[in-house]
Order: sequence, then C-alpha cells, then structure tokens
Amino acid sequence: MNTHLHLMEAITAFYRASRSSLAAQRLAELITIQSNTVVRKTAGACTDQYQQDWTPILTAETSRASYGHDLENIWLLVDAHEALGLPTAPLGDLFKTLFAYALRHGYDRERGGFYDSGPLGADADRRNKTWWVQAESLVSALTMWRLTRDATYAKVFAETWRFVDEKQTDTEHGEWYETVTPDGEGLGDKAHRWKAGYHNGRALLECLRLLKTLQ
Repeated sequence: MNTHLHLMEAITAFYRASRSSLAAQRLAELITIQSNTVVRKTAGACTDQYQQDWTPILTAETSRASYGHDLENIWLLVDAHEALGLPTAPLGDLFKTLFAYALRHGYDRERGGFYDSGPLGADADRRNKTWWVQAESLVSALTMWRLTRDATYAKVFAETWRFVDEKQTDTEHGEWYETVTPDGEGLGDKAHRWKAGYHNGRALLECLRLLKTLQ
C-alpha cells in the first residue's frame, strides 16, 4: 500500500508536467489500487502487505492500520483525481470512512494529533506521535474540510496543528522532532531523506495552498 501510494503521488506530478497518455493510464490503475485493492472494507482501513496477485497478507504483524498512511491516501487520491480531471464525489464515502477510522482508533482527543498505528478494529497500541503522521493528517484534514465543509475536519486540523506547534516543534533549535512519546518527550533525528524537505516541508506548503482556497 505504502509503495503504491508514493508511486501514485509521483505519477500524479509527472502527469501534470507531461500530459503523457501512458502516465494517465498508469495513474488510473494506481487510483484503483489505492481506493479499492488495499482497503479492508469490513474494517474501514488499509493494510500494507500483499502477495503478487494482491492477496492480502494478514498476519498478526501485518493486520494493522497505519493512520498516517490512510490519511495521506485520502488527499493523494483527491490530488490524483483532480490531475486527471475526474470527480472525487464517487470516493467521498471511502474518504469519510478512512478518516473516521483513524479518528476513532488513532486520535488523541485530549492533546490532539494521531498515534502511529494499531491492530485492525482496535485502538492504537503504538502511541508515539511521529512527525510524518502529523504532517499528513494536517493536509488530509484540510482536504476533507474543503470537500465537505464539515467542521469536524477543521477542528481536527486546529487541534493537530496546536499539538505540532506546542510539542512536535523544537522552538529552541528549529525543525520538528521525529517522535513525541506519550509522556511528551521529543526524540529522533531532525532531518533525513524523508524529513524536513518531504513530509513536513511538503505538508506546510500544501496547507498554505489549501488555506488560501478556503478563505
């Protein structure tokens, strides 16, 4: 799921730049995978591991929901649809289902922000808050607010941003902590190939763009 999620992201950008008919075809295939194949429909969440014929691999370790990936999947599917000029309404129920699952099982309603992951159908058991999960949830919440104008998503955005601003951000030395533990300690590297320029850097640019459209 995660690998094809980022393939979809990359080909969306490539299609916008090239208008290649082959890229459009491949992007449509990836949309199907990310909106259907990887979704465990009775659970309302995605799983990550598959055999070559797309049979899900559902072991104790792989039967898990990664809230950040599911939330990222929402806004990248919206972006892919809009790049191809396709309506997003047919996937509206899926987007609401994925967000609702993450909100029900993986959201910290007291402090804001989303936990790392948890078993399918159960609450999060890995309760660190990782920088990229918060980054993707910010963009996803604003995207859902734009699509639905449901104040729930605006509230999640505001609460998660408050958590990022107060706890995930290192106000003394700059950047975001990679991880914030359940007791509020900031840990980890400040930058590596996935961090700084990618998840959180991209998220802030996307949030600025979305906020301008919502004014």
